[in-house]
Amino acid sequence: MIRHIVFWKFKATADGCSALENRQRVADALAALPDRIPGIQFWELGFCPGAGEEQVELCLNSRFASQQALDDYSMHPAHRAVVDLLSRVRSEKRVADYSLAGAHE
Repeated sequence: MIRHIVFWKFKATADGCSALENRQRVADALAALPDRIPGIQFWELGFCPGAGEEQVELCLNSRFASQQALDDYSMHPAHRAVVDLLSRVRSEKRVADYSLAGAHE
């Protein structure tokens, strides 16, 4: 299994919307992906309430059956549409992908 975690911060304004509006747009688009893309085993989105230079604004915590399932997700047209939106509205992105071999949940 592969855990895929992503953190984002948003531009103050972009695409004609505020950071809060864009955060919601992205969250709505991401929330639709598990019903559209096979291979997603776990999907959790969270709004980060804090403020500050080190605080992110939106977090995705997800799990895939295999690296191939994550690769397929990454190339899926529905995911690519969200990536396009994010490319216009995010100011920062951090990603962590790691194997869950032997993990306990």
